[in-house]
Parts: sequence; C-alpha cells; structure tokens
Amino acid sequence: MKRICIVGGGFGGVSALAHLREGLKKRHHVDVTLIDPRADFLFTPVLPEVASSGVSSRVAQLRLESLMDGDHFESVQDRALGFDFEKGVVSLSESELGFDHLILAVGTEPDLGALDDPESVALSWKTGEDARLLMRRVVDAFNRLSPDLDQAQLRSRLTFMVVGAGATGVELASELNAGVRRALLPRMPQSVREAFRVVLVEARQEVLHRHGSSVSGYAARRLGEAGVDLVLGQRVAALRQGVAVLESGEELYADHIVWAGGLRAPRWLEGVNLPLSAAGEILVDDDLAVQGLERVFAVGDAVHRVGAEPWPKTAFCAVQQGPIAANNVLMDMVGASLDPFEYIHWGDFIKLGEKDAVLDMGGVTLTGALAWTATRLAHVLLAPTTTKKVALFTEWTNNLLRGSELGRLPVS
Repeated sequence: MKRICIVGGGFGGVSALAHLREGLKKRHHVDVTLIDPRADFLFTPVLPEVASSGVSSRVAQLRLESLMDGDHFESVQDRALGFDFEKGVVSLSESELGFDHLILAVGTEPDLGALDDPESVALSWKTGEDARLLMRRVVDAFNRLSPDLDQAQLRSRLTFMVVGAGATGVELASELNAGVRRALLPRMPQSVREAFRVVLVEARQEVLHRHGSSVSGYAARRLGEAGVDLVLGQRVAALRQGVAVLESGEELYADHIVWAGGLRAPRWLEGVNLPLSAAGEILVDDDLAVQGLERVFAVGDAVHRVGAEPWPKTAFCAVQQGPIAANNVLMDMVGASLDPFEYIHWGDFIKLGEKDAVLDMGGVTLTGALAWTATRLAHVLLAPTTTKKVALFTEWTNNLLRGSELGRLPVS
C-alpha cells in the first residue's frame, strides 16, 4: 500500500487533498494522510470579521476530519518535527509515518523582526483563537470602563493599535474600526466616543506598499475618512505593556496592540534538511517539486521558485498550487512527466470595512461597493467545500438583510 502524506491543513494542503480525493476514487492501493497540529481548517480571509463579530467563528472554521473520504483518507492531529527523505518517513511528536510521496503545505508564522519578545505584550494575528481573543478584548475594554479613569487613561484603554499596513493589517484595522463605530459607539457617552481610536502603524511611507499608488492612495484616504489614525514611515523599535516605542523615540500608548507586521516561513524548516532560500523558504522548481529531492513537492506561502519571478503569497495562489502538486504526485506514481504550475491572477482583494474595498487586477483598479461585492464573491469561491460556501454566503446575506453588516459585539 502506497501512502501520500500532506503536511499542513491550510489552503494549499486542503486543495491538494480535494484533488487527490477525485484522482484516487478508483485506486484503492493508495492511502492519503493529512498532518496538522490543528483540528480545523481556518478560512483566514474572514478573521477580521470574526474579531468584530461580523462573522461567527464556526463559519470561519472547518473540521479537517470532515474532509476525509473513506478508509483510505485520514487526518492526523500532530506536528511534523522532521523528515528522513531517504527512508520516506515523517517524524511526529510521538510517532512516525512512512510516505511514498510528500506534499509540504506548511504555511507561515508571524515575522516578529528584531523585537524582543513582542508576543508577551502584543496579540499575534494568525489563528481563529487570535481573532476570538481580540473580540473579547474589545468587549472587555468597553464593559470595564470606570468613572475613575482620567481622559489619558480612557484614551489608552480604548486605543487599538495594529502594527503593519499590508493587506492583513489594513483589513483588520478597517474591520475593527467600522464594527466598533457602528455597533458600540452610538450607545456610549461622548467622552468614550472621543477616546476610541484605531491606530495603524507602518514602517514604510505608504499602506499596501506591494500594490500600485492608486490602490495605496485610495486605501489610505478611506482609512482616514473612516477615522483610522495612520502612522507611516515609523518602525516600531520596542514594545512594552501598553506602549509602542517608535524609532524616532515617540511613544504611542495603546492597551491593545495587534502584531500584523508580516509573515515568514516557519523557523522549524531550518532544521529538517530541506533546500531553503535566504529567507528560509523551500526551494522548488516550476512543477512544485522540491529541488534535489525525489517524490517531494511543496505549495503555499513558504515556497520559493528558483530562477523566476516569485509567486504571490496569497490563498488564491495556494488553492491553485494544491491541485497541481497533487496531480504531479499522481503523474510521478506512474512515471509520467510533470506539469508546471502556471498561476492565474484573480486580482488582489482588500476589504476596507463596510461595503467598501479596493480590487487590484494588474493595472485595473476597482473601488467602493463594486469591489466589495467582487471581494465577497471571490471569498465564497475560495471556500473549500460547497457547504462552507453556502454557510458563508448565507451569513453575509443575513447580516445585510438585518442591516447589521458589521459588528454584533455583545457589550452590556
């Protein structure tokens, strides 16, 4: 019996699994094992809406076990610690699994830069629990206000700082700001309404620096109009409890700091005998085969294509890579030639709060309600199962019909 192991249950790994389910329907001599320390697939595009309670966490998550199909597919909730590529073995925390072919879809982890232990004072932004924790912090911040607080203390208590103005940081700041202003501030006294703010800090001089000036300019303008404070061209040099110290020496006070300052390939890859780039990403050829290794493929944000323009590190790219890697595994099993991966650009979708977004389609920019609608549709298509597509579409539709598109935060 042959075994295909997929390490990682994100967009790349789940899309590879779905393709293998189809490709192996009539082949009962191959087992497929998906390995991930989490029990759930996380639909990361809606994490900001989980934090503002605009989308329930159950819609954002999907049990990996539910994706298994019959006796030849299994999900193992464990962490891959290393590989013996000669013997074809994955080392787990308490066991080992043999493999004939391997697909690495390991994703990324927060890039904390040179800061000393920022996780002790800042919330990370990667998991469903991160989103739920931020939602609880928002609720607690408003529920635990005391009349004894002076205006400076009140302002710090109600300031939410997002570090990093890439797509992740911009979407989080927009959603958090819009949700609170719509759902909570109208019930609050004037002093509280004046104290609340969302601050977006970026080391570069512009938000969304990977995009064109029209995208960056529109996003910055709409963020400002919505009430988000932009601090640009300032790198965070240090974090203390409730304080971000900028390189200029200026101190920004915020009781709630969320680190969205970028992602990087997992550091544990550096110790498992894989060919890596200077940034720690797995080196692959055009067909997603890992360089120098047989029967090993890699997909997702932690791969680096050798000798060519890099692929974008997005969910839209990962869901296209997964089926190609899976198909190349099946082709390799029968000695056939492998297909190169050719990325099809859907566009870059950045949500900017309530009924607003910016869509960059490689030179063509859409904004406002039209871009927001296109973003919603793209995310529905991106969902991994028909059930999840329907659930996501239904929840968004219900929110729209109820007139509470953003924010159902349960503040007393």
